Amino acid sequence: MRKADIEGWALRLVEAVNEGNRVEDSRVELKGELPSAEQAARRMAGHANAARNDPILWVIGLDEVRGVVPFDLPDFADWGQQLKSYFVGPAPEWQEVLVPVGTARVLALYIDTSQPPYMVKNPAHGKKGGGPVEVEVPWREGTIARTARRENLLRILLSQESVPGYEVLSADASLHDYGPGTRPRGPSTPPVEEHSSYWEVWATIYVTPAPRRQLVYPAHLGTVEISIGQIEGLNFDEVAFDVPSRHRFHGYAPEIDSHTVRATGSELIVDGPGRFLLKAYLLERNRAKPSGRLQLKVALTSAWGDLPLIIEAQLEPIPDRSGQERRWKFGN
Repeated sequence: MRKADIEGWALRLVEAVNEGNRVEDSRVELKGELPSAEQAARRMAGHANAARNDPILWVIGLDEVRGVVPFDLPDFADWGQQLKSYFVGPAPEWQEVLVPVGTARVLALYIDTSQPPYMVKNPAHGKKGGGPVEVEVPWREGTIARTARRENLLRILLSQESVPGYEVLSADASLHDYGPGTRPRGPSTPPVEEHSSYWEVWATIYVTPAPRRQLVYPAHLGTVEISIGQIEGLNFDEVAFDVPSRHRFHGYAPEIDSHTVRATGSELIVDGPGRFLLKAYLLERNRAKPSGRLQLKVALTSAWGDLPLIIEAQLEPIPDRSGQERRWKFGN
């Protein structure tokens, strides 16, 4: 998610709290102060496990009763490393955004929950009276963190089974310059008003869902981001789907070349193994041209609330005649 969107979410929560509303729910947790790494690890693991794969938001420096409160912010990178050291296996990844609120500020943590189950060490294990339990799978119920029960673990495991397999067959990213008054070729991109950079990403992906399971991926829930050089986590504004087509006879309209995958202007529908095309576009202010390998990350969230399909690929630069890197490619 873009930092501006995270900041907007946090500010809406601040406004709601100032109006006397309760805002903590399955996706939101407020903290008046930054908790210890040990306390935060267990609560974050429980919150992430219960989130049904949706991203969650923690806001530090905001209390439902007191509103925005001053808080100490030590070395946050050090706190984050300490927190992750309590996890066994993957720890949730997050984006942190310091959000000004008048003369004060709050810290928003936008947390990805796509790799459950999250497990944490029992800090009492190995100590006198600490018992035999070495690792715990926490679960958040309401605003309380507790140990996950059997039905909670089943919910996590069954949701993981719904994630399909995938193979990136090919991917292409390109960067174009546009001057004022020109129109990039994206489907809904307006004419630019100043010198701008325009990114395009196209990828052909073969997806393999679980047997007898339909998948529906709304385009508005899909995210595409790239990282290259000094650019990290650049999020695209527009995501679209298509399916391959072919001409069987000269002069006739092309036919859809799939019996298992369909695409509309608003979603991708997968009834069985097959190929689809992903397209993403981004218009931004002109910037220094990046160089080096390009990391592509796609996250497709199902309409059913299953675990998102995370697709990653590394694209190699293809210098043009002048030696500049304006295109990157994966596969044939």
